[in-house]
Amino acid sequence: MSDGELLGFIIAGVVVVGLVAWYIVTNKSRQKEEAERRQRELEEQEAQKGTVKENNDEQVAAGTHDKYGHRLCITCTDTFTRATQRPFLIVQSEGVKDLFRRGFGAPARYKVKQSTKTVKVYCQECADLMLQEHESYILAFEQQIRDARRNATVQLRRWVKIGCNEAARYRLEQYEKDIKRIANKPPAKVVPLHGNGQQT
Repeated sequence: MSDGELLGFIIAGVVVVGLVAWYIVTNKSRQKEEAERRQRELEEQEAQKGTVKENNDEQVAAGTHDKYGHRLCITCTDTFTRATQRPFLIVQSEGVKDLFRRGFGAPARYKVKQSTKTVKVYCQECADLMLQEHESYILAFEQQIRDARRNATVQLRRWVKIGCNEAARYRLEQYEKDIKRIANKPPAKVVPLHGNGQQT
């Protein structure tokens, strides 16, 4: 067997081992996610069935759940609208386009994303309203960033055009005042020394 064939077998073996390791890792990760999802579903089913009666009574008294163990919408003011939607998150957009934009000094963009792991807190109608409110807030927030950048640019332009000259003029005036003050200051009194250098 030549050296080239041996090298080819070694490379093929490394590739096969790498693929097997990748498959094992991804399969375990998938199984773990599936187990977590099943656990969440079981917990929700138990809460819906009312198997935790003690907690259910406390939750009904607190107004967070109905008497059947279903979580109520936190936005609705009634005591019967069930929560079917999870809360929303505001996250920074990530991607090649966003990295490219930020590389040229553009501000970060934000987007609204619905959580996938937290408990359900909104009914469908309130979830739609919350989504609109979040998007409206993001637009106002990004406008504030644009306004701040514009104001900073205006201040920088004013400094280059006017402010630097004003600062230099002020420093020169202060310097001339200091020179005049030193020139008009009376000389210090000199105490004569007598004898062998001892002051009398």
